Amino acid sequence: MRDADEIRKKVKEGKRYIEEHLYEKGLNADQLALVLGLSKSGLWRSFTEFGGYTVEQHVRIRRLQKAARNLRNGARIEDEADKCDYGTVSGFARAFESVYGITPWEFAKTKGKCLMPEPKITEHVPFYIVGYVFPGDDGFNPEDTGAYWITQDFPKVSSREYARIGGGSDMVATWSVRDGQQVYIMGAPVKRIQYIPKLMDSERIPGGSFAVFPVESTSDNTILCEDIRATWFFALHQWLPDSDYEVDDTRKSFEYYLAGSNAIYIPIVPKIRPQKRRGNKSKDK
Repeated sequence: MRDADEIRKKVKEGKRYIEEHLYEKGLNADQLALVLGLSKSGLWRSFTEFGGYTVEQHVRIRRLQKAARNLRNGARIEDEADKCDYGTVSGFARAFESVYGITPWEFAKTKGKCLMPEPKITEHVPFYIVGYVFPGDDGFNPEDTGAYWITQDFPKVSSREYARIGGGSDMVATWSVRDGQQVYIMGAPVKRIQYIPKLMDSERIPGGSFAVFPVESTSDNTILCEDIRATWFFALHQWLPDSDYEVDDTRKSFEYYLAGSNAIYIPIVPKIRPQKRRGNKSKDK
């Protein structure tokens, strides 16, 4: 029997293959089992245990999530139905509504805004992240690179070393610049730095006012990643422009991960509204 690490590796490899061949006709468990060198029953157990879905369910949801992203960017519903390999637009619409709870026409009209919960405005104390540093590129933007950790291979840090950091089970991630290069840092939040393992680094997160956008949890990290990026899109391009706030560029946004309680924190300040000029009132004589 394969050990848990090997099964996780196979599932990750399988999901990567699905992403690279998402719209190919005939993409199913039989094809994926052959690619991964697993039996069909072994593949089913691996995906359901470490992903929460069967291969076919995962492919279906990923296609519909991609369709939702494309609809946010103005794609035609008919084109998405064809790409997702539904025989009719009505078939695509039924599948879309089963996942999102609304029709693709309703979704496209608001670019998904109608599904997003309003954020909470809260004060947060300053803290540090002690974690892994993943190099990025100059094109880093949250709606495309949120949950960047999902594609990364984490360095091996022993549980004993990690415990010395002094954090709990929470994980926090943010973007920073090191030696002129954009990086993504993910690790444990701590009030003060006690210890930094050799393969890790630290980043300070200033406190202040934040808009907190909740993100629903799921056992499938690939789906969680898409939900994180969709929430970033909503926060930056739909909620903020219509709100009384703007991003505070002097502080850092961050992603917060804890089973059942994921969220995006965006530092905010009130928008400066131009004052209306008061006209001179004529006095009655």
